[in-house]
Amino acid sequence: MAIKAIILIGGPNKGQRFRPLSFDAPKYTFPVGGQAIIGHLIESCIALEDLSEILLLGFYQQDGMLQIENLQKLVQKFVEKRNHNGDNRRAPAIRYLQEFTRMGTAGGMYHFRDQIRHGNPEAFLVINGDVCGDFDFESMLSQHRATVAGSEKMGLPAPYITVMTTEAGRQESMNYGCIVENCHSHVIEHYVEKPSTFVSTLISCGAYLCSPELLTLLEETMHKKRREIGAGDSHIQQDVDHFDYLSLEYDILQQCCTQPRCFSYRTQGSWWCQIKTAASAIYANRKYLEQFQRNDGNCQYATERSEVSSITCEIIGNVYIHPTARVDPTSVIGPNVSIMENCIVGPGVRVRESILLQNSFIDSHTLVLCSIVGWNCRIGTWVRLEGTPNEPDPNQKFSKLQNQPLFNKEGKLNPSISVLGSNVKISGGTVILNTIVLPHKELSRSYKNEIVL
Repeated sequence: MAIKAIILIGGPNKGQRFRPLSFDAPKYTFPVGGQAIIGHLIESCIALEDLSEILLLGFYQQDGMLQIENLQKLVQKFVEKRNHNGDNRRAPAIRYLQEFTRMGTAGGMYHFRDQIRHGNPEAFLVINGDVCGDFDFESMLSQHRATVAGSEKMGLPAPYITVMTTEAGRQESMNYGCIVENCHSHVIEHYVEKPSTFVSTLISCGAYLCSPELLTLLEETMHKKRREIGAGDSHIQQDVDHFDYLSLEYDILQQCCTQPRCFSYRTQGSWWCQIKTAASAIYANRKYLEQFQRNDGNCQYATERSEVSSITCEIIGNVYIHPTARVDPTSVIGPNVSIMENCIVGPGVRVRESILLQNSFIDSHTLVLCSIVGWNCRIGTWVRLEGTPNEPDPNQKFSKLQNQPLFNKEGKLNPSISVLGSNVKISGGTVILNTIVLPHKELSRSYKNEIVL
């Protein structure tokens, strides 16, 4: 039977911690590992053999930013690659369903429930659009199907949802949705979203396999919530002042774990992270490049992941260089660098642990380290652009990347990667350290630990 995938892409009033990069493009279109975040999610979904359709849910205006036609071409490319390996499957359709307002992580599914039910799918996969990782949705689907079959055999109601989970550090876990499960049956017995005290080291990955019965539960929950809002019930969240908002985490998972119809699937993937800050994009860029190297055996690759024969500079480790980019032979690139379309890297430039976005220009003898260079930026000669990497604790098992706040308790800027918004110009001979620069700025002097407004 058919499977559908739903990717929750949110809307333009979210992604504040990703600024200034989210000023110019939705976060889900930001490139890591040489490809948009949503492209990686689509590629993971394509691994499901019975996938019939991919639905994007969000409240961005349906304009050029969404580029549905380009995404359909991307889907076709992934499928053709699998067909080349003997897997003869048709490309699933991809559609955008635009919410008329902010509806939360479950409100859009309730609003478009008839679209999701169309074709009578066996199950539907729901993924938050800001998660990255080494996902194995086929294995997750196998466990979900086994759970459904076991419930039918015992005469029990079908499971509502299977949640992909992973381990995190004790302190880190409180930044995510925490799950308490039965280790034998994998039934979720308790779920708390971002608890104030320690609950469990098992956290949600933001990926869910749902049975069609979940849509009925959404209807019941929405009707109940509307009655409570209409009655002026004081426990309803104050910031939710309309009848169309529904949270999968708060309204569904936290409420329905009292009955054994929610299950946990522990991912076997090698890594996972949420893209909340620019620093997390640098981390995801590195992990995707490592993943492609493992899967394809090719560190230096272009758009089609073929060897970059036209690049003659010194390359260290895993690097993505777009075919339209021009890199001087005397420069040194890598490890863990992505250079996007139409970038120009001049003589003697050193780039490491960084992302250069479209049409950026790096003049001669400049160092770019742990930084993101925005669209159409111009960096002069002998510039040092450097940031402080944000890494998981290597001494702690299951440690996850911490998306630390912009400012510490003393009100000072936390050291992090340097980020240039679009159309920034930096004069030669300057040092830019741990600095965030908003778009359309010209820097003629050095900056350290500042936000350039």
